[in-house]
Amino acid sequence: MDDLIIIKKKMEKNNNNKKRRPYRKKKKKVEFSVENNKKTAVQDLKALENFNKIKRNFRPSKLDEIEDSVRKGEMLKAVKLFKDITGSPLTPSKEAVEIYRETGNWNHWTFVKNINVLDLAFKKVCGNTPEEYTKNQDNEIYDRAKKAKTPIISVNMALRIAVQYAQILGSDEIYKSSKQ
Repeated sequence: MDDLIIIKKKMEKNNNNKKRRPYRKKKKKVEFSVENNKKTAVQDLKALENFNKIKRNFRPSKLDEIEDSVRKGEMLKAVKLFKDITGSPLTPSKEAVEIYRETGNWNHWTFVKNINVLDLAFKKVCGNTPEEYTKNQDNEIYDRAKKAKTPIISVNMALRIAVQYAQILGSDEIYKSSKQ
């Protein structure tokens, strides 16, 4: 009988040992230091720099179609495509296509992706673009906020938008698609 009790205790001991984690527990207390804050600020600035560099050197895929239509002599089609890509008025588009026809390169024009990163961050946090968000607000809420001189967007929401903005700049998400 004693043997059974001893064996039972040994088995319980072994089972308890197996239930323990094989790794160390993480510290729950998170320490913020000035050095960590400096590192994240520097990383955010570098991400913004890289974004601006890539934004400056952007070349749309439809540019090849414009070049083909210029070579074929279809200037009207090329100007329309250029206007659609850049969103510029008709006269500057025509001048840009004519300069390309004369020089053979696009050095005179800087193409930029039409992505507003701040709007994208706002949409991720609030679920809508800023225009849709203001349209969906009730007039009563807006009037009460105006009388109390308080913004409709709270400080916490603004901080979440800022954090999301920094995360988007650090990721490659802005280059995946232009319609978000």
